Amino acid sequence: MSWRRAGPSDRPWEYHLLDAIAKNSPQLVELVAREYPQDIEWEAKVSEQYGSNLDREVHYEVASFGLEWQAGDTFFDLACRNNRELAASAISSVKNRSPIPMLPPIAAEDLVKVALVQCPTEIGTVAKNVKRLEKHVRRAAAEGAQIIVLPETSVTGYLSQDLQTNWGLKGRPQSYPNSMDPSEHAEERDGNSVRHMAALARELNIYITVPYLERNGEHFFNSIALVGPESPSQAPALAHYQKNCPWPFPEKSWATPGEGVGNSTYDTPYGRVGLAICFDIHSILAKYAESNLWALLYPIAWVGNTDTWFTRELPNRLEAVNCPHYILGANWATFAPADWHGAGGSSAYGPGGRLLAHATELRFKGCEELVLLTIPTQSAMPQIGCLDKERYAQWTREQTGTDFWHNDQLIVK
Repeated sequence: MSWRRAGPSDRPWEYHLLDAIAKNSPQLVELVAREYPQDIEWEAKVSEQYGSNLDREVHYEVASFGLEWQAGDTFFDLACRNNRELAASAISSVKNRSPIPMLPPIAAEDLVKVALVQCPTEIGTVAKNVKRLEKHVRRAAAEGAQIIVLPETSVTGYLSQDLQTNWGLKGRPQSYPNSMDPSEHAEERDGNSVRHMAALARELNIYITVPYLERNGEHFFNSIALVGPESPSQAPALAHYQKNCPWPFPEKSWATPGEGVGNSTYDTPYGRVGLAICFDIHSILAKYAESNLWALLYPIAWVGNTDTWFTRELPNRLEAVNCPHYILGANWATFAPADWHGAGGSSAYGPGGRLLAHATELRFKGCEELVLLTIPTQSAMPQIGCLDKERYAQWTREQTGTDFWHNDQLIVK
């Protein structure tokens, strides 16, 4: 299900196409072509000038995307000149193929709007974080979103914005210069933040993922609670999940891995959802393989190249294993441009890994943003068969860190 993202001019397709070339992403080229099939001028040329008064020429300053150019370059030429071979191949394929026949429209009652909240939060400032998250939730609900996904541990904070401070327990190995005791900020399963967001979900008649640092006795978990209109006041979590495979590099300092997904699915009016967090993507799909999911709600705090991972590698991997459901991923953001990679790039994928949405990030890479898209409900979604468990098992085996918590010396008893 495609949608039209806003852009900074009357030619948003051009901005998104240049962004796809810069990121060398064939999936983004395909997404722009689906969004703007009647608008794209494939043969528009770069000139010495730029601006909205030009006819049949590129309106944007191409250099602002980090691309080299010469006057007269088309979009295909730009991709070739900058060694963006994957994007060039996709442009050649898309612009030369016959128009795709229009599919029958999906009835309004078989569609649901989803919001991915790409939001910065601060480690250890729970009240301030909840206030910021509530602002985004209210905005998303005002835009018609009925399911809202928030970033990983965004209630409590994941790492500091400068990546210098991490949660840390005494006696655990530390990977960052500074550590903060999680016991002062973590909450129990139905703590104040979950109850607060549940009240908001009841007020706005929506579903919200609430990602937080959970305390259970002496153990700490990277957790999500799903709350919604029917959440009870005292025990509001409709589904609850503890990250099964915490990312070892930062989370060995404090986390205990969760066990399984027995309490982590819920039948919303739109379809059955499951919950997973960030590094889980390398091992969690097999655990949901028999759950008949409609969508995986997926809070993220990525560290790494978001262009490569979210627009190329992850959709390619999901296609290779025939992931049969939607994956709706909200990644963290930064308050200002950062000197590290990982913020931003919030994305949604359809069955088979098809890229359906990707953050635009007009202010700066990794900035605060709300990504909205509309997808079919479970009764109207594409059916592509089952997860290829053998191929997925190979993905899991080949991913460094997925076996970390299986080491008997490292498991927290």
